[in-house]
Amino acid sequence: MANGHRPPDLKAIDFRIKDPSQPANRYSTYAKGTSGEKVVPTNQLFGADWGAGAFKYKACDFCDDVFAETADVVLGDAWLPEYVQDSDGTNVVVTRSDDLQRLIINARSEGRLKLDDLSVEKAAQSQDAGLRHRKVSISYRLFLERNKGVWVPAKRTSPEKALKPRYERKKQRLRVKLRGLSHTAFIAATEKNNLNIYLGTMRPLYIKYQKSNSSWVKRMLSFCKRAVKKVLQSLPRSHY
Repeated sequence: MANGHRPPDLKAIDFRIKDPSQPANRYSTYAKGTSGEKVVPTNQLFGADWGAGAFKYKACDFCDDVFAETADVVLGDAWLPEYVQDSDGTNVVVTRSDDLQRLIINARSEGRLKLDDLSVEKAAQSQDAGLRHRKVSISYRLFLERNKGVWVPAKRTSPEKALKPRYERKKQRLRVKLRGLSHTAFIAATEKNNLNIYLGTMRPLYIKYQKSNSSWVKRMLSFCKRAVKKVLQSLPRSHY
C-alpha cells in the first residue's frame, strides 16, 4: 500500500512534496487513489532512510560517480546548513562547458537567476554522504564481492578490507543485505498480494541497520562534528 492506497487503486504518487514549515530535507510523500488523497511526512514511512537502499540495483553499489563527471552541467541538492532551512530547496550547480557557463552568468547578471559563489570544498561538503558512500566505502563493497569469488567491475578504487571506522563496515554489510532482500521480499509480497510479507521480512534487518546508525561511536563523532561546525560558523567568513 502507498500512503493507505492499494497498488491497483493508485492514481498518482509524489515522493517529494515540499512543506513550507519544514527544512528542505524534511519533505512529505503524496499519494492519490480511487478513495482520495493523502500526504504523509516521509520520515514517518517504513524504510524512508534512502541509505538503506531498498530496491536499489546491485550495479549502483559499484558506481563511483557523484557529480555526473561527464555532464556539461550538474545540479544537486545543497545540503548545507546555510541553505537547508529554505523549504523550497536550493541547488548546487557545477558547469564544465564554457558556453553554458556564459549562459548562467548572463542569467545571473540579468536577475533571472539567484546564485551565490561556492568553493569547491563547500560543493563537496554538500554531497558529503554520497562522496563517502561512493568514493570511500565502495572499496569495502568491492572487497565483499571479491571475497565471495564474485566478479566485480574495474574501478578507480581497489578492494579494501580495512574500511574505517569499524562500524562503517557493519553498516555497509547491512546495506548490501537490505538491497538484496528488498527485491526478494517484495516479489513474495506481490505474489501473495500481502504487503505485510515485505514489512515482516525487512523490518528485523532494517531495525538492526537503524541501530548501527545510532551507535555510540557515531553519536560521539556527530557531536564532535557539530561542535566544530558551530565554532567555524561563529568565525567571520566571506560570502559564498
